[in-house]
Amino acid sequence: MNWLLDRRDRSVASSAQRVVQDMHKDLEYHKTRVGELERTVVQLQEIATKSLQEELFRLEMRRKEILLELEETDNAILDRRNKLEHSRMTIERAIRSESMDMAESTASKAGKGVTKTGTRERTGGSFDSSEGKSSQELRGQALEEEFLEETEMLGVIKDTLAEQVMFVIHSNSIDDVIVYYPSASSSADLISVAMLAEHEEAGAILTPLGNMDTMMSYGPQIVPNHERDFPHVQELAAPLCMRNLDNGGAGAAAISSRRASTGRVTEDEDRENKGQLVGAVRLPLTPDVIIDLWRLPDGRCWATTSVDGTSFVVLERIFVTSEMSYSVSVVVAVDIYGRHAAKNHMLAEKITS
Repeated sequence: MNWLLDRRDRSVASSAQRVVQDMHKDLEYHKTRVGELERTVVQLQEIATKSLQEELFRLEMRRKEILLELEETDNAILDRRNKLEHSRMTIERAIRSESMDMAESTASKAGKGVTKTGTRERTGGSFDSSEGKSSQELRGQALEEEFLEETEMLGVIKDTLAEQVMFVIHSNSIDDVIVYYPSASSSADLISVAMLAEHEEAGAILTPLGNMDTMMSYGPQIVPNHERDFPHVQELAAPLCMRNLDNGGAGAAAISSRRASTGRVTEDEDRENKGQLVGAVRLPLTPDVIIDLWRLPDGRCWATTSVDGTSFVVLERIFVTSEMSYSVSVVVAVDIYGRHAAKNHMLAEKITS
């Protein structure tokens, strides 16, 4: 009997020992799992903290960029406001000047007086009996001497280019020269325009203008015939500078005297040197100046406009004077230079803003 009791006690003790061992194993397992979970939580916290810091840094940089953009926008708005104010004042001055000029346009001075029409100043053409020449011719001689370099420049350009140069535009602000020449017969344009950068070099090549220059300054715009100064004139005798007269002296003088007022002669005298009207254009730079384009039977072309109170003057060049205003180049004056169709002396006229 005692043996049975001892065996049962040993069996119970063994079972209890196994239960305790199993509990210790479970405890160790859960401790391991808890440790792993704690490490995972720490890693997740580190990742979340790093991501949050990166996002905060990105937002801070974006905030600084927005502040900088706002500052630049404010500066641009302020600069634009200043430009608009300057433009408004310029327009007001132009309106006041035009009003004053229109009020004075009915009055003219004798002798070498000046007549103003709008903003175009024109030198009077009185006759000086002591010299046997009009004051306009005397003024032309002075202009020849004053603008000798410009005349030589124009001659170099005409000799250098293969195209037939009709007239040019140059400026005090850039070295490039804008050249106008006849368009090809297949072109819909009346006249072509291009830029000449190195006009003093042989073999210089014309380059097309940019769209902005074409639209805003130099691109020719077709003028309807009824808007021309003399819409009824469809034919024009070649100017003296383009004529080939065999008997220069008396013949040229006789024709010149008959052409002195209008630049035209009778049909019989100019049958071989009569040009047909190609059309008329104006430039955005000088919208009030209408330029007529003419072509002779042999293909030679020239351009005419009104200069210094004289009609059908052969246009040679236009000089643009610009000044910087609020970091923007502003045109303040345009000078037009041409030659009298009959007497070939130089004429000039200034257009001010």
